[in-house]
Amino acid sequence: MSVVPVEALRRAMQGDIDAVDDAFTDDVVFVDTTSGDEFDGIDEVREVWAEMAGRRGIAEVEVMDTTDDTAALHFVIRFRADAHQYAQRGAADVHLDGGRIRRWRSAWTEVEEDLTAWGDD
Repeated sequence: MSVVPVEALRRAMQGDIDAVDDAFTDDVVFVDTTSGDEFDGIDEVREVWAEMAGRRGIAEVEVMDTTDDTAALHFVIRFRADAHQYAQRGAADVHLDGGRIRRWRSAWTEVEEDLTAWGDD
């Protein structure tokens, strides 16, 4: 069974560009069904997660189910922009190759959040 790179994915979601290479294959196909965006290849996915840097993002990733080369994930990415705090709560189906994500298909909703994730700062 292939292992989901949860820690690398969590760091990538928080804007750590180096972690993208540890989480995704070079030929990854990344589909965001909520926005309708599709990204092909590690360079495009790197740009997506680079946009998260600077938002003081805090991410959580939970593996819900796995098979030999697939997994179902739940994720939360909390963002803070000045006095506005919000989160994207979603789910992703992923296909794995050698311990990295080769295909990502997700949907999410945006919800209001409080400052709890940042220690009420």
